[in-house]
Parts: sequence; C-alpha cells; structure tokens
Amino acid sequence: MSGIGMIVVTGIVVNDSILKVSTVHRLRKTGATLEAAILEAGNTRFRPIILTSLTTILAVAPIVFSDGLGYALQGPLCLAVIGGISMGTLASLFFIPLFTRKFSIKL
Repeated sequence: MSGIGMIVVTGIVVNDSILKVSTVHRLRKTGATLEAAILEAGNTRFRPIILTSLTTILAVAPIVFSDGLGYALQGPLCLAVIGGISMGTLASLFFIPLFTRKFSIKL
C-alpha cells in the first residue's frame, strides 16, 4: 500500500514542480530576468502548491488517527502520502527554483 502512496505523491509533486518551472519559462519569454522570473513564479505558485499539499494531507490524516482494520489496511499508504507530500512540497518550493537557476537555459 505504501508503494501506491508513493505513486500518488510522485504525481502531485511532479505536477507542482512542472507548473512552477513552466511559470518561470513563461515569465522569461516576456522579458523578465531569471532571478525576477523565479521570484515571481514563487510568489504566484506558492499558495496553490501549499493548498494542494494541505488538502491531500488533511484528506488522509483521519485514517492515521484511527485504529482497527481501516488503519491496518490504509495506514502505510497514508503515512507514505503525508511524508512524501511534506518533503515534496519543500522540494517544489525551495529546491526546484535552485535547480532552475543552476541549470537554466539561456532564452
């Protein structure tokens, strides 16, 4: 079950990261400098990334605090989703802009 949770996490984190990098490239095409584009993309995409992560974590959190058969079956999936989304959100917000700056293509 935790493997299925990691697949869910991968989809959400990759989508957030792609949207952020896409926003940077779109702003670069309008003439913004790389640093300005990264800052503007961070400001624009911060709230959607946080809200996506919070809704996913809060959706699976009740299962973590339950016991019995529900937790026994779905607990590993929920723990994988909560941990993966938490780390992936940090990566999307902080590390993806760093990698974008480091490996940016000159437009």
